[in-house]
Amino acid sequence: MENTIHKIYPVTGMSCASCAMSVESIAAAVPGVQQASVNFATQALDIYFNPKQTSQQQILQAVENVGFGLIIDEENAFDQQEVQQEIALSQLKKQTLGAVLLTIPVVVIDMIWMDWKPANWIMLFLTTIILSVFGRRFFINAWKQAVHGRANMDSLVAISTGVAYL
Repeated sequence: MENTIHKIYPVTGMSCASCAMSVESIAAAVPGVQQASVNFATQALDIYFNPKQTSQQQILQAVENVGFGLIIDEENAFDQQEVQQEIALSQLKKQTLGAVLLTIPVVVIDMIWMDWKPANWIMLFLTTIILSVFGRRFFINAWKQAVHGRANMDSLVAISTGVAYL
């Protein structure tokens, strides 16, 4: 394994074991990568690659194309990962709160005023906002996975909510 570099990169955006498998297989498919493994528990990519055949940027680009991120900065990489996870969690909490606040009127209208003629249009409008604004990330991530012939939890959420919406 002459001319091989060993690196461990924090991975961002993984939410399930299928995500870890996607990152691992995409990273392993980059020309010049000898070995790649992802530990979902530690959210890290352990990779061996030949710098004459590939670069950190090429590996980063391959992983980003599937919808995940790598932190390739040498200093404080895992601290940066923790900060990014806290930001993502904060955004997820806000999105969940927004979705809940718009879902409550949909449920109330459906239960109490289902015979009211404009009820269906109001529920359609609110549900469209819920899916397109607060559920947007699921559809974007599912599409990124589908383009590469893969599926993960985002795919499950996007398909189930999309079918229910139709």
